[in-house]
Amino acid sequence: MKIRFVLFALLFAVFSFSSESPAQIVKITPKKTVYKRKPAEGFEHKKTFTVTSPKVSGLTPALNKKIETILSHERAFEFTVKDEINEVFWLEDANFLVDYNNNNILSVALTIEGSGAYPSQSTKYIVVNTKTGTHLKAANLFTKLPALASLVGKSLQTRIKQSIASTKKESAEDAATMLELLGSAKFNAEHLESFSVSDKGVSFYYDYGLPHAVQALAPENRFFFTYAQLKPFINAKGLLKQFVR
Repeated sequence: MKIRFVLFALLFAVFSFSSESPAQIVKITPKKTVYKRKPAEGFEHKKTFTVTSPKVSGLTPALNKKIETILSHERAFEFTVKDEINEVFWLEDANFLVDYNNNNILSVALTIEGSGAYPSQSTKYIVVNTKTGTHLKAANLFTKLPALASLVGKSLQTRIKQSIASTKKESAEDAATMLELLGSAKFNAEHLESFSVSDKGVSFYYDYGLPHAVQALAPENRFFFTYAQLKPFINAKGLLKQFVR
């Protein structure tokens, strides 16, 4: 009887283990490359630019390569290193930050910095299913996208009003400028594509699109929601379902 019980327990354990989909363990290391230019006269300060890209390992070679392609700065920001070397001369530094790497989810922020008439920078947020090597879009993780966008939009409008009110205490002129520039700001479903993931919740990001001269007046562009708040919008077939209780 004991032998039968032990065998049954072992079989149950094996079956239970095999029925689960193991989380893909992915290792991300920085690969820094310094590119040299031969800039025209007056652009000597732009003799080099640096690209620090995510190097992926720990998965199959095919998956590693697939994810690296998704996380390419050139792909995300639609530029080519060749053009930067020979013609454009804008880029100074490209880098990345891993926001989350667990439970088959890899969330990475890619950044680029450069200067033309003035310095500027841009960030793209990429979320990947490390089991399939798929770039996850909002529709893969959420449902009722217009309603979700409306939820984030309410936070956007509240933040804008609070920011204008706070600025007005210091400068009525700046507050009037903000009202003029941000009065038409609206968070639509298309803006849901800029998001990052953590084990606590999801952050959505909004580009206010302000001119460089007044960018300092822009309110914070990150809108964080816990999984409890997002529960009505979580796709039951998506990877975020595991965080909802």
